[in-house]
Amino acid sequence: MSGGEPRAEPPPAAPRRVETARMVLSAPGASDAADVVALRGDPRVGRWLGGTLDPAAAQAALVRWMAHWGAHGFGLWVARDRATGALVGYGGLSTMVVGGRAEVEVGWTIAAERWGEGLATELGAAAMEVAADPLGALTVISLTMPDNTRSRRVMEKLGLTYEREVTHRGLPHVLYRRTRTRADHERRPRRG
Repeated sequence: MSGGEPRAEPPPAAPRRVETARMVLSAPGASDAADVVALRGDPRVGRWLGGTLDPAAAQAALVRWMAHWGAHGFGLWVARDRATGALVGYGGLSTMVVGGRAEVEVGWTIAAERWGEGLATELGAAAMEVAADPLGALTVISLTMPDNTRSRRVMEKLGLTYEREVTHRGLPHVLYRRTRTRADHERRPRRG
């Protein structure tokens, strides 16, 4: 490359660690395996995710989350209580294809013992901030099962609106979306 040619800028990357009022969100690592296995093995949690995962499947999911960070520069965070360090869930941003279209999805899974505390909204809000800046995503979607009224309320609190019913992993889901215009993105104050 000669000195006069423009360099391609790397795609924006999400912070690997974010602190919210009550949680520390961090990119997953192998040390999170036991906690993720326990969370995904809980039938109360599995009820909203199409079922529980056995330890091997939960560990495979964790490996996929780590690979997603490497491939895309963003992904799901492991969410830990700021005061105790205990796992409270996971969530953040991921890529998926819906109806043949590549999408950025915001999602969350919270430990059943912590339901009703607003942690899903707190985690989702942090992810939506990152989706806007530094990632610059103009559209973000979220999916849940139609009868998951708690997650649907979180989606609405985050500014997503109901769009349509879809089938995801062989199960009925509802799709919510938030779309910003390029002008919205350009007017947004920059971090830092």
